[in-house]
Amino acid sequence: MDNVHGGATWRIWAKEVLTELNEQPEDNMDLPPSGIVRVIMELFDEDDFARGEKQREPALEELNRLLARDHPAAYFDDAGCCFVRNTGTGTASTKSSASERPLSKEEHNA
Repeated sequence: MDNVHGGATWRIWAKEVLTELNEQPEDNMDLPPSGIVRVIMELFDEDDFARGEKQREPALEELNRLLARDHPAAYFDDAGCCFVRNTGTGTASTKSSASERPLSKEEHNA
């Protein structure tokens, strides 16, 4: 993502970035905007939790508790990758949706 921390406190900056991502148009009306889905998928990277000696399941349960009123739910597939699905329609994000991200400015200029 092209977001660059501009010196504000991390909490404020993160909230601004997440708000901006959430206001982007949805690629699929049954799922959150793709930027939000990507953030969720990245936040639940298995290696990051292992390095921090933390358990992913309690964090996933807490996230899903917060998301429940809007019908998305995060889940782990058999390989341990995190995805998002709509609990009402069953529509789910896929590995291809994570890889089909827009190129960054650096990637465009390469």
